[in-house]
Amino acid sequence: MIRVVVDDIAFVPADAVIRPATTMLEPTAAALRHLEQVGGPAFWGQLKVQQPLAVGAAVVKIVLSLLAAFAYTHFRFRGRALLFPMTMITQMLPLPVRILPTYEMMADFPWINT
Repeated sequence: MIRVVVDDIAFVPADAVIRPATTMLEPTAAALRHLEQVGGPAFWGQLKVQQPLAVGAAVVKIVLSLLAAFAYTHFRFRGRALLFPMTMITQMLPLPVRILPTYEMMADFPWINT
């Protein structure tokens, strides 16, 4: 094994272990300990809240994408030739490109810092 010292964004030194990839996609115990150290005592509570939200968002996005794909392939409607490329472009935009417009939209509502 090769041991490498890396610095986290929070400036907490950590040891990273570079090893051959395995078939398991689970985080190692060292990674979880480091996340707990950086996140503080509320880390596990925050993780329990975020997991269902992330899974729910992924499921909703997949279902809506499947419905849109079904509509594009089985129905003929006006504007389909324009709407399909626009849908694909928005799906391919990376998240950082969409963050600022989303923040600006939310700033128009009185929801910031609530």
